[in-house]
Amino acid sequence: ARGQDVNLNVSFSDFITFYVSSIDVGTGASDVELFVMELSSIGDNPVPVVIKFTIRIDSAPMGLSYDKEFLSVTTNQFNLDGTLRVSNTELNTDTEELHYVDGGTVPLKIENIKTIEFEELEALQSQIIQTGRLPDGNYKFSISIIGSAGNDLAYWERVVVAAHPVALELISPGGALEDTSNTVISTTYPFFQWESDLCAVCNYKLRVARFRHGEHSAAEDAIEDQTVLPMDQALGFQEVGNVTSFQYPSSDVIDLEPGLVYAWQVLKILPTTIGDEEILSPIYTFKVLDPTAAAAPHAGPGSSWKCNGHYANAFPAPLNNSDPPLIKPDLRACRPAKRVRSACCSSRVPRTSPPV
Repeated sequence: ARGQDVNLNVSFSDFITFYVSSIDVGTGASDVELFVMELSSIGDNPVPVVIKFTIRIDSAPMGLSYDKEFLSVTTNQFNLDGTLRVSNTELNTDTEELHYVDGGTVPLKIENIKTIEFEELEALQSQIIQTGRLPDGNYKFSISIIGSAGNDLAYWERVVVAAHPVALELISPGGALEDTSNTVISTTYPFFQWESDLCAVCNYKLRVARFRHGEHSAAEDAIEDQTVLPMDQALGFQEVGNVTSFQYPSSDVIDLEPGLVYAWQVLKILPTTIGDEEILSPIYTFKVLDPTAAAAPHAGPGSSWKCNGHYANAFPAPLNNSDPPLIKPDLRACRPAKRVRSACCSSRVPRTSPPV
């Protein structure tokens, strides 16, 4: 924001969840940097200014609206003569001076701190006691640079949607470990999908690990063991960004192998005012199809079977009627070859009598 007398630039940190412990509403003190502003005078003469920082919350279930100031911190009037770089962490009752970027200081005092009456808002008070978090809703942060006549020389505001989006569910591929026979996939480059609450500033990470029968008794054992994604075991998870789907890459990973079972899991990162919060998804497992593993059928004398385009006789055909009766082939693994083209295999029904 640029006025006739001052110039104001603000950089703001993105958070999705706000905790009460990160701001002392009694003194304005905070160890969490919400914003950093650069405030400079224009021209050769000092400009008398007042800095006012305000938070307003719009949350109907909590009885809050933009009409009421949730928190406001107002400084005394001082002469601005140069460029100040000021963080919200400096706007508290303990601050006695601000520093110019090229050296020098200016005396500062917090004249007024105004907070909402929590006792009047039972829902808000209950929310804070139970969770320690400020309520979900729209948060409007604003900075006013007020001149000696009480007018705004510069103004900045930012609206942030605050929430606690912890829902995280996997979609595909896979399912429970005991269901891997029903969750077979035919590619070694699966497309992972999951769903979660909308969060514009969240990030996701993913990991895939092989399930080893005999070594792992549960999917949790596999996912905590050596991963195939990421290949670097020190990472733990592969960062994939703010997305809800991911294609298994063809490079810089350990290739998935046909016939093996794999487990996968997603980690969601929520930026909050007390640090990143991590949400883990359930674990899904899936099996990669092995097209060469189809079992040959059990065929009787004179029958033949076909797998991968090759025919092979099971037993010689009977030579006379005194030979043992034919054994009916087991067609559960291979379908009859009669005009059926299968990726697995096919079988011809055995002859019922020797050729004449």
